[in-house]
Amino acid sequence: MNLILKEKGVNNLDKAIEAYKEQQNIIRRDKVRATAYQRLRVYEIPLKIIALVEMEYNLPEGSVLKPQRTKTYSEARAVAMYLCRVYTKFSYVELAQVFNRHHTSVIHNVQRVGLAIEDDLKETN
Repeated sequence: MNLILKEKGVNNLDKAIEAYKEQQNIIRRDKVRATAYQRLRVYEIPLKIIALVEMEYNLPEGSVLKPQRTKTYSEARAVAMYLCRVYTKFSYVELAQVFNRHHTSVIHNVQRVGLAIEDDLKETN
């Protein structure tokens, strides 16, 4: 408290308390911004994977994350979930947050794509 008093040149205790609260609010805002930036950085890889899958399936940007249930969209979404699970350290719950789905939907899609890949490998051998 004395530090704040000296920095601000404040003699009044009420003004010192207000200055302290203001400083704490600035610190909180900075923490919120840092947390938001970290979240963006965390989701950067899954979002790149999603963008690549959308390009491969010739889908509009952001369409994999939409709630559409047509075969094209759901197939692309399942492949994106599988790739995100394989190439990131995300749990099923975290992937569900990325795709705005329930974690059991992510588990089902990852297993479905994994089985399809195994079947394709058996057929080619």
